[in-house]
Parts: sequence; structure tokens; C-alpha cells
Amino acid sequence: MLRSLDQGIGNKSDWAAYCQLVQQLIGGPVRRNVFTPWEMRLLLDLQMTRMRKSSRPEVLRRYLRTVEQQAASGAAAPMRFSEFFESDPRSRRAVQPSVHRVSLPRAS
Repeated sequence: MLRSLDQGIGNKSDWAAYCQLVQQLIGGPVRRNVFTPWEMRLLLDLQMTRMRKSSRPEVLRRYLRTVEQQAASGAAAPMRFSEFFESDPRSRRAVQPSVHRVSLPRAS
């Protein structure tokens, strides 16, 4: 049965599958093409987060520890990756610097 994001992540096997996806992301590219809504939300959060590629495995390890602690304490759903990234002080060092474009006046 497919659960919506509003219902919570479900049972222990759902939590285990979510944590397994995070572990796969730490190791490199994921080689599957079927994802639960929770996993899709994680993948989209990762895609939208400006993070240096070199920092990604360590940030994901810290996120995984947080998610595992939440599961152990009985949380209904894992924290969104984007919320974790914004609230984790160590993640701020992992932010990819933005590229600023400067517009110069055109020569006539």
C-alpha cells in the first residue's frame, strides 16, 4: 500500500528502506527507478539544496544519524533533508557558493 506524506512513513521496514536509500546516496549513484513518496521528497530536497559535492557524503551521514534517532524515538516521519540542512550548523560550511553575474554597461 502506498502511503501519502501526510500519513507518516509507516512501519519499521519503511524506515529501514528510507535509511537504506540514504546509505546508497552516500555511496554514490542510486541504481533503481522506483521510489516511495518519502524517498522522492528526499531526492528532490537533495536536488534543490546548494551543497558542494565533496560535502555531500558527510552531510548525508549526519542526516542519517538524525533520521535513525527519530525512528528510534517513535517519530511518524523523518525530518525533511532541507530542514536538516538549514538547521545543522556544520552544513553551512557545505553550501556551494553562488555564482554572481555582473552586468557591464554595453559599449556604444
